[in-house]
Amino acid sequence: MNDESIMPYNEFCEKLSEFLQLYHVVAQVTCPQIILLKRDEIKEELRESFCDMEDNMTRWVKGRPCVFVHPETHKHIDMVIGKNPETLYHFLIFCRDINMKGKVNEEHKTYLAYLLAKMK
Repeated sequence: MNDESIMPYNEFCEKLSEFLQLYHVVAQVTCPQIILLKRDEIKEELRESFCDMEDNMTRWVKGRPCVFVHPETHKHIDMVIGKNPETLYHFLIFCRDINMKGKVNEEHKTYLAYLLAKMK
């Protein structure tokens, strides 16, 4: 899979915004089933697009560390990525590269490292 198949950042932001709205509105309604279905549909679309096997969308929303599986050691690695959607986006690309190719695009890895360093 090449970089052209990565969901564009603006589309990701739209999906993420809709997911977050639905995530927070569920607790405020008396019959949340339809909202839950739509929220789960968006989460599944993002999960498939980024090959996210660790449910990092939910982890991120809950403020928990995101996770990736190291391609060589197969250990689960926790990463605190903050609340910046751009950092989440590049982390998900990082995970996608590992899960689909077993290696990471150096440009994406470098930019993710920059975003993580900027966060601290």
